[in-house]
Amino acid sequence: MIIEPTVSKLMKTSNMESRYTLVVATAKRARELAMADAKLEKTVSMAVKEIADGKINIIPVAEEAGEDE
Repeated sequence: MIIEPTVSKLMKTSNMESRYTLVVATAKRARELAMADAKLEKTVSMAVKEIADGKINIIPVAEEAGEDE
């Protein structure tokens, strides 16, 4: 099963620096969706679509903690 958009497209549209960050953000959002509604299926696909649509703002840990000042 292939999830659209592809990882390379997501990397470009979401200005990700690493695939790891993208994967972690997608997994975190998918868990949030699953916890909000246990009946939902395909939460990973939903999370990927939200990231691709710009509905999710991904903040790297260094910026979040203020470590890169």
